Amino acid sequence: MPYAALLDSLIKDSGMTAKDVAQKCNDLGVDVTPSYLSLLRNESRNRVASDDISIALAKVLGKPDDYLVLERYMDEAPDMLKQAIYKIFRASTSMVAMMNNMVFTEEQLNALDIAIKQEPFANLITSLNDADYTMSSNKIVSGSMTDDGEQITASINIIPEFTVSDNAMYPTIKKGDLVKISPCDSLNNGDMLAIMSDESLICRRYQLIENVPMLFSFSNEYPSMKLDESISLLGKVQAVTTIL
Repeated sequence: MPYAALLDSLIKDSGMTAKDVAQKCNDLGVDVTPSYLSLLRNESRNRVASDDISIALAKVLGKPDDYLVLERYMDEAPDMLKQAIYKIFRASTSMVAMMNNMVFTEEQLNALDIAIKQEPFANLITSLNDADYTMSSNKIVSGSMTDDGEQITASINIIPEFTVSDNAMYPTIKKGDLVKISPCDSLNNGDMLAIMSDESLICRRYQLIENVPMLFSFSNEYPSMKLDESISLLGKVQAVTTIL
């Protein structure tokens, strides 16, 4: 995602005006004006901020300090590197599924590919950086290593995180929030599911009604849907990160 498009999306989702964002940056000691923000948000102008300004903007918009800096670097990276990151993230997601004795269907993999390529590179990179390495004495995931003669097994937990595209599940999940998902081999009433709709990720609540699997929203603005083969189901929502 281009730096300008990502910044524009973050500001819109924050509910703040450009003046608000600029003032908060100034409060952090970084000189930013609303007119300069407008320039940065315009994809046709192809302008990016310095690292100092990008870090301040990320802080104000509730993201990790290096979030916009990473996106800027990836904008300028060769396509070969970008494709490598996509493949690493996809492989990591598949590994999580195998760790839990689950397998993605071909349809889920295709939907996952679309979702991954719509995510900012900063999301993918920070997700990989935040991998949780935990030690386990009874579960071998990817082999073992020896440390001073002692057998040690490593369990790697990397959970994909994606941006929600609508407000159907407000206030539990709102547009712009990040959700972590995992593959599902069974469904229970009340499960929160992540699905692809018109190449956008949305969330819906699962309910079995008279043996008919249905997907419901919390808002009357969004109609219920039947869960059938036309629905690209990515998996269950494991966690939600609210973007203020």
